[in-house]
Amino acid sequence: MLGSLFAKTLRDGRLSLAGWSLGLVLISFYLAYVFPFISNSPELVRVLDSLPPVIRNLIGKANPLQSAAGFFNVQPFSVFAPLLFLIFAVARGSDTLAGEEERGTLELLLAAPLSRRRLVLEKFAALAVEVVWLSLCLWGGLSLAAAWGRIDLGPARFAAAVLGCACLGSSSWRWPCWPGR
Repeated sequence: MLGSLFAKTLRDGRLSLAGWSLGLVLISFYLAYVFPFISNSPELVRVLDSLPPVIRNLIGKANPLQSAAGFFNVQPFSVFAPLLFLIFAVARGSDTLAGEEERGTLELLLAAPLSRRRLVLEKFAALAVEVVWLSLCLWGGLSLAAAWGRIDLGPARFAAAVLGCACLGSSSWRWPCWPGR
């Protein structure tokens, strides 16, 4: 048995966290692979130029997909990555205590000499570590993929966007209600 609930929670979620991490890294390499095809596509420029003025104003006057910064801003960081972080945080956050109750292990945890406050804080800390780990995987994957694809965006450019995704994912948590209040 592990010495802390924090370590046990991380151990229990290690396989799904590994799957999420691998998925984010693979998506990063896919985007780096696709970028040259999209940025050099004259058909895409014609399609974007033929859009109504209202829609062109929404995406900008120039084609944002032709530059590396515009492509990575539009593709992973406009909807996709923030949505993935929200899905992960909400799903894992709802599983922290409700999942223990559903599996029938919450009673065992509460019967142990462990305060309820400590239980909630250790579960919360494990969730925070998982979101930070996913952020590091996405940042590392994008940085390695950009270097592999010879895309002129450095790791610092990705850090701000990934930090925004991590903050969005962590903002979906509710602060625990302390027992006795």
